[in-house]
Amino acid sequence: MTALRGAPALVLAVLVGLTGCSSEDSSAPETTPAGALVLEENAPADVAGSSVVATTFEDSGATLRISEDGSPSTPTEVSVGHEIRVADEEYRVEAIWSEGDSGEPGGQGGRVMLVPLP
Repeated sequence: MTALRGAPALVLAVLVGLTGCSSEDSSAPETTPAGALVLEENAPADVAGSSVVATTFEDSGATLRISEDGSPSTPTEVSVGHEIRVADEEYRVEAIWSEGDSGEPGGQGGRVMLVPLP
């Protein structure tokens, strides 16, 4: 009987872990600031002439793998509000969310929004 009482909490913990983001960061922002870039999970994107791939979505953070000038990528852990430099440009992480996972190859739903800083 005691094991059954803990089962709902375990199921909830697993479901929260599977979303890839916390509940407060799990939906897309209502607006997109001018100049913002939205990175899709595991899809290389050109940011300031460098390749950036958003990976490893956990809680309210993600890992950005940044490769400049064809060099091996450098992992950078980010969360909302974090500022990063890519090449000679600086960006703020505006939002991190998940649009779900289709279960298909390339169907991961993690997103990171970067806003260029002046």
